[in-house]
This record gives sequence, structure tokens and C-alpha cells, in this order.
Amino acid sequence: MLRSLVGSEMCIRDRFQNNDPRYFGSLGEAFLSLFRVMTVDQWSEIMYVNIYGCTNEYTPVDAHYCKNPESFGFLAGVYFISFVLIAGVLVLNMMVAAITVSMDTIAQDINKQHLDKTDEHPGEDSSKLLDPEQSRAVDRHKEVLLMLRELEDKIEQQTRDIKQLQHELDT
Repeated sequence: MLRSLVGSEMCIRDRFQNNDPRYFGSLGEAFLSLFRVMTVDQWSEIMYVNIYGCTNEYTPVDAHYCKNPESFGFLAGVYFISFVLIAGVLVLNMMVAAITVSMDTIAQDINKQHLDKTDEHPGEDSSKLLDPEQSRAVDRHKEVLLMLRELEDKIEQQTRDIKQLQHELDT
């Protein structure tokens, strides 16, 4: 949002407002337009109006908005494409962070429940304290770890084979 505010006030409103009052006529319209660009909702329409000018890109219904047609060409393309890429990375990072935090919270809750059960029944096998669903999850986790270890061994063997072949080809 900071980029949209800075872009709106410095670049877009001063430059794009005259060419594209439909999307950048006011600060609110600029925010909404940049939100559309960030979510990749028909963003190319907004970009092309600023690349080629409103005369060429506005529909006949919107033609009355076009008062001072001006095209920004490469500059508009660079701005919008960089905005989409940066906003996409930020949104993706926020989603990954939210998922990671929720998974960590769930893992901490499960560990706490497991420790509470272990404290209630000292000396018992801790695997007997898990409910059937948790026990299946632990078994699946162990299977995945075993498969990953086997895969790691195979990759290491293939790496050794490739290095040996490379050495033979070099000599």
C-alpha cells in the first residue's frame, strides 16, 4: 500500500491523472486501481491505457473521461509490471508467513497436550498416550522421513556416479 500511496501521489496522480482520469482521477480511484493491479484483476487494461493513451484504449462508453490524452509507453509498462511483481511477492510472502505461524501454533498445542498427558502418566510408553489419529500422523511422519532418507541416499549415489563419469570423460 505504501508503494501505491507514493506512486499515486508522486508519479501516477501527477502524470497518469491527466491521461487516465477514469482509473487515477482521485486518490481513492488510484488506490482501487492499484489494488486491481496488485490482485491481477484486469490489470493489463489499466496498464495499456497508460502505455498507449486514453484515446486509443478507452471504450466508447468511457471516451468522455479522456480529456488530455498522453501515452507514457515504456515508463508505464515498467511501472505496472514492477508493481505486479513486487506486490505478488509480498502477498505470497504474507500468505506463507500466515500458514507457517498457524502450523507452528498447532504444533505447539499438540506438543503441549502430549507433554500434559506424559506428565499425567509417568513411566508409560508415550506412544500409547496418543489418540489413533495422532498415532497415524506420527506413523506417516516416520514413513516420510524414511522415504526422504532413502531418497537422499539415492541422490548421493547418483552424485558420486556423475562425478565419476565426469572424471572419466575428462581423462
